[in-house]
Amino acid sequence: HAQLRRYKAAGRLAAPAVCELALFFHDAVYDARRADNELRSAQLFAEFCADLRRAADLPPSLHLEQAAGLILRTANHMDAAEGSDAAAFLDCDLHTLGAAPHTYHRYAEGVRLEYAHVDEADYRRGRAAVLRSFPPETNDHLYFTPLMRDEREAMAHANIAAEIRLLQA
Repeated sequence: HAQLRRYKAAGRLAAPAVCELALFFHDAVYDARRADNELRSAQLFAEFCADLRRAADLPPSLHLEQAAGLILRTANHMDAAEGSDAAAFLDCDLHTLGAAPHTYHRYAEGVRLEYAHVDEADYRRGRAAVLRSFPPETNDHLYFTPLMRDEREAMAHANIAAEIRLLQA
């Protein structure tokens, strides 16, 4: 992911390899009908790590368990200290919310396709509720890092507000 590479190049990650593994695995298991995707992705990652540790002589400094923790944090995107690897990782996960409107629109269309099993009225209500849980509706910051706040926060607020308006139309 380009954003994570930017954090890495700037020396802002304490454990870049851990973050890269977590980003790779964070949506490895995804079923829109289930609420435990993050847990199942973290479990898959743990199985991968067990196999990897048996097959390779990994340095003890590579704390793979940290990656599983990052994966689990994507369930609610809460509680990440500014400047931490978790903050950078979570910001990368939500980068699309602050994308250009045409990119965000394609993302929103993709979300609708993921929930094709849900009828239109229920989808509109549910999606709007999810979007209202994000800033600006909560008067908090969406992103944890100053970099993403400066680059994407305003656009994310505009994208979220625009989608809510469309869903309510």
